[in-house]
Amino acid sequence: MKKIKLILLFISISFILFSCGDDNPTNGNQTTLLPTKPGSYWVYMNYMLDSNNNRMQRNPTIDSTVVGGSITLNDTTGSIFITYSIDNNGTSTGDTVFYHTNKMKVFAFTNLIDYMLKDLLFGSGITYTEQWMKLVDADDEDWRVYEGEIPETSVIIGTVSGIMTAFGTNSGTETINVESNTYNARKFTIKTLFTGNFKFQNYTIPLNLERKTYLYFVENIGLAKTITESMKIEISPFPAMPIPGEEQILIRHHIAN
Repeated sequence: MKKIKLILLFISISFILFSCGDDNPTNGNQTTLLPTKPGSYWVYMNYMLDSNNNRMQRNPTIDSTVVGGSITLNDTTGSIFITYSIDNNGTSTGDTVFYHTNKMKVFAFTNLIDYMLKDLLFGSGITYTEQWMKLVDADDEDWRVYEGEIPETSVIIGTVSGIMTAFGTNSGTETINVESNTYNARKFTIKTLFTGNFKFQNYTIPLNLERKTYLYFVENIGLAKTITESMKIEISPFPAMPIPGEEQILIRHHIAN
C-alpha cells in the first residue's frame, strides 16, 4: 500500500481537491456555482471505483462540508469550508479549505493543496506560492488551475522530481441524478499532469502521468457530483500499481438564507 503512495502526488489536486435540503438561491436572485453563506452544508456518499471505473463492492464512506465563516487572504475575502470525513472504521477527521466565488467562477486557495497531500509520504516536498487558483469557470472554455515544482524528494526506494500542472475545461452541461432529484449540472474537467523523473540507484526513469477528474456543479446548490478516474502506474521493472478511482455523490444539502 505504501508503494502506491509513491506516485499519488501528481493526482492529489484532482480533487478533489465533499433526503434533500433547502436549495434556495443565495443572496436573493444571484446565481452562483457555490453558495458561501455560513451555515450552508453538503453531505456526500463516496464510492471507490475499479479499473473500469465501476463502483467497487465495499462499504461507501461519508463526507460532510459546512461553511464556517469568512477569511481574507491576499486582499481577497473568501469563505472557510470545513470538511469532516468518516471512514469505514467510523473514524472522523476534519480539514479546512478556503474558497471564494466571482459570478460563475469558483476559486480555491492553495491550502487546498495541503489538504489533498496531507496523507502522502512526500506531500510536504511540493513547492508553491500561496495564491487563489481558479478551479472552475462557467464563462471560459479552458484555463490553468495550477502549476508547481516537485523538488527531488525521497520516496522509500528512490526519489521523484518534476512539474505538476492542472488544467480546467468547461465541458458543458449534463443531466445528473442526486438526492433523488434530476438536475441539469454544469460539468467541468480537471486534467492533472506530472512530467518528471523517478530515480532508483543508478537508474533515471522518465515519468509522465495523467489523470482526469469531473466536477458537476448545480447552480445555487454547489458541487453535486465528482468522478475521479482510476489509473495504473507502470514503472519498469516494478510491478504495475493500480490506483482506484472515486465517485462522490451529494445525498443531502442545506443552503442558508
